[in-house]
Amino acid sequence: MNNSSSGMWKIRLKNLLLSKDAPPNWKGGKYFILILLLLLPLSFLLELGPAQKIFLFVGLLISQINLIKLPLKKMIPLNLVFIALVSFSVLSAALGLYHPLLGLIFLIIWIWFYSILNILGKVSGSVAYLGLLLYFYSSIIFINNSLSPLFWGLYAAAGAFIGALAIILIRIAQKNPAKKEILSSCFSPSKDFKSIVNAQKLLNVSEKSKIASLVQLATKIATLRFQIPHLEEELLSPSLELFQEYIGEVDKLTLKISDIIRHKESSNLSFNKLETLFTKIMNLDAKKDELSLKILVSQLQDQLVKTRKVLQGELILEAKALPLSGKVSFRDNLRSNLNLNNLYVRHGIRFSLAVGAAFLLYLLTGSYDVHWVAMSIFLVLKVDIISTKKRMIIRILATIIGVVLAVLIALILMQLGVTYILPVLGLICLVLVVVYLPVNYLYVVFFTSLLIIFLEPVQLIPLMGASRIMDVITGSVIAFGAAYLILPSRIMVDLPLLLTKRISSTRDFITASLEGDDIPPVFDILSAHNNLQGGITKLKDSHPQSLQDIKAYEDMALCLDGLLGDYIATLSHLKKIKSPASQLDEPLNLMQGILGHLQDMILSEKAITPPDFEYIKQELERLKDKINAPDYIILLKYGEWILSDVELLSHLLKENKNRGLFEKYRIL
Repeated sequence: MNNSSSGMWKIRLKNLLLSKDAPPNWKGGKYFILILLLLLPLSFLLELGPAQKIFLFVGLLISQINLIKLPLKKMIPLNLVFIALVSFSVLSAALGLYHPLLGLIFLIIWIWFYSILNILGKVSGSVAYLGLLLYFYSSIIFINNSLSPLFWGLYAAAGAFIGALAIILIRIAQKNPAKKEILSSCFSPSKDFKSIVNAQKLLNVSEKSKIASLVQLATKIATLRFQIPHLEEELLSPSLELFQEYIGEVDKLTLKISDIIRHKESSNLSFNKLETLFTKIMNLDAKKDELSLKILVSQLQDQLVKTRKVLQGELILEAKALPLSGKVSFRDNLRSNLNLNNLYVRHGIRFSLAVGAAFLLYLLTGSYDVHWVAMSIFLVLKVDIISTKKRMIIRILATIIGVVLAVLIALILMQLGVTYILPVLGLICLVLVVVYLPVNYLYVVFFTSLLIIFLEPVQLIPLMGASRIMDVITGSVIAFGAAYLILPSRIMVDLPLLLTKRISSTRDFITASLEGDDIPPVFDILSAHNNLQGGITKLKDSHPQSLQDIKAYEDMALCLDGLLGDYIATLSHLKKIKSPASQLDEPLNLMQGILGHLQDMILSEKAITPPDFEYIKQELERLKDKINAPDYIILLKYGEWILSDVELLSHLLKENKNRGLFEKYRIL
């Protein structure tokens, strides 16, 4: 038992220290130095005086935001929002210096602005957080009474404008690299359907254009890829080896297409080997399995040929965007969530009380140490207890390690008489903060701790190091206490329920498809997909030793993704069939019933008996009989693959139900 507990803690510590949310942002570090070299001399030439720090800080911050992978058409208007936000944030911070109570009122307004915009979505919440962050830092670090509030706001807006303009000009010179990267990722074999959805959201695919054509072709190729595992299970040698060789060549070509889009290389794609393999496959005997193989290969070949023509400027397809819109309006969303049951509203109250109290204490006393305590509360206090606890541990641990190391380095340099190196080391740490910002919060705190100590007066470094550790511990503990005592929120994940909602979203998708001719909106199904993936991630974090359970949920999620891909392919092919599509209404309605049956089984408290699954088997056989007609050869194959997905899902559900998986992780 002790060995098991020890192993679990080792895994958790490894996840804490070595987890990577994203790769290091070396491009961001490079542009950070570039913008710093632009803004620093400019700030001296303009003789900004006390406004120099806020000018530099805002300019560097906005320049980094502009490196987000967004097309310029979306990034430019977003920058206008950023510049206005920065101006109002710094202006309100300057006004708050007139009286502590006014400063506290502005802080609470910004906290509530952040809380409410979080209800509306991640992007709007991030924008509001930027305003809150800038208000907080401006109030305790940058702003004083030497200038009027209007001038503080104007200088901050000028820094934001220059920082944004510099990066935008670079991106224009590079011919919008974000757009190229988003589009090229659609053709990468390793990417899933989310890359297509991302492109549909961020690129203009509603107008007839080269970009819209490429996104449409990438969507079709991605949908066809869902069929590959099914065929590999059905084919026998030598057809299987020939098919796998063909798919390998398709992967090489799509990677080449991705490189052409990203780097604008020559669009002369060589199809020689692919056409040779295509000819061999088409010359196979007309067996049932080979017929399915020929259908899929013909479709892939057609899409790749069209992609080459689009790249060469010989073809532009009719615009056809994938429907993504949600059903809930802005007003209804806000009205239904603006109450104490909402996590972000509760967080707003908690945040206002905790940070507001520390901020008020700083305004009243002017103590240098108090604002470090307040900053720790600001950075550690999260929307729920578990996230706050994790952030507290990371901040305290990384701060202690960073400060101790920085003090030792400083003492060694003092002994060697080369303390002039410390500012250089501080600048390096500042760049590393930018580089590792997307990777892991622990690295950010570590390099920030080094930076702060290296910039302190040499003779005060040991004392200031000890003071910083105490301030961080105090602020972090206060933050955790606030999360635990003031309207505590625990983001509890009911993993079996998330799985049922994922199945339910697929069922609703089928229902919507029967009510219209087009592919219905995929907003709900993508939301359910993301929630389930988030639940699986939380399972990995909280129970890293439960490898079998993690694998079980990953398998069921993959099965549902495959079912979605197969069904979208079926809808696409329905339009090519001359017979009325209504002939398939009955079997598709039957599919809804099967999914509903499986969905109910997950949360059912009764034991699963064989008749439950016998019923499903009988219904699946009926569905096969319904679509088994000569005129529906292609559609029949898709139908069989859909049935295969459902059969596999039912097998996984039965297996996991019998071993008690769905009785666990209901409160995660």
